[in-house]
Amino acid sequence: MTGDEIRIQADRMRKDKAAFSRIAGSDGRAEFESELYAALDGKSFDYPVKPPLSALRKLAPYHEPGEYIIIAGRTGMGKSYIGLNYIYHLSALGVPTSYINLENTPKNVQKRIWQMHSGLQWSYNLGGLSDEKTRHAVRCWEEVKAMPFRSLATGRRLDSIVNAIRQEYYERGIKLAVVDYLQLMKEPSQKGNRVNELAEISAEIRALALELQIPIIGLAQINREAERTAGKRPSLVDLRGSGDLEQDASTVMLLFRPSVYEITEDSDGMPYPDNYADIHIAKGRDSGTALVKCRFDPI
Repeated sequence: MTGDEIRIQADRMRKDKAAFSRIAGSDGRAEFESELYAALDGKSFDYPVKPPLSALRKLAPYHEPGEYIIIAGRTGMGKSYIGLNYIYHLSALGVPTSYINLENTPKNVQKRIWQMHSGLQWSYNLGGLSDEKTRHAVRCWEEVKAMPFRSLATGRRLDSIVNAIRQEYYERGIKLAVVDYLQLMKEPSQKGNRVNELAEISAEIRALALELQIPIIGLAQINREAERTAGKRPSLVDLRGSGDLEQDASTVMLLFRPSVYEITEDSDGMPYPDNYADIHIAKGRDSGTALVKCRFDPI
């Protein structure tokens, strides 16, 4: 085949798989006009993608189309759990979503969503449950199966992940995609320079959110250097691998659980409540910076 024939066939394949980019789109006038007149009428303009925590919704009642949100933390802080909470709460409202799972199996994601929905701790032997709880467990699983989310094992290549999100958007009309997590992604064209590779990955995910006009959440790891500080709290400079993650994101949330480090008191000497956790909004285009206090629930 000639080069032109190859390009034509590749374009046809991308189109057939709904993996093509839209060159032209809205210039935003109609969208802002609707939002402006709603605000002038004293009405709250709304989007379906909302944070799962009420304290977060007070700062940002919804995530707008095209937002690129980074949620970062060290291992064990709950990155996957907050990503899955987004998926679970939106799915319970009938909003279609996708979870790009680079760290766990799709079965593990189903198990965690079932735990959230049922309130039951998973065990390989649930034979000791009462009849009522057994019926509850089965009923909750049937409800989870009907929820409009998919957990996708796409592999770690950037092009595979981007194409999977595009396909989910065009086939199912997803309103949110969560990628768990960004530093596991690979871009072979940048082999040998991890900083440039992560910069390219971040830029592509940001561009995809703008192209499809849906929020995309990228979970991210924090450098070990954050653990060498007195308070163990991460900051924006601790995002592992590339400053482009901070630069590209419209919102950056940093997770912290003092119990992971056996820290029992805050900087003022006040004891932390049981299962205390917080989310530092270190960058917020509309919300500004803030500290959101919450609680970590392992189920």
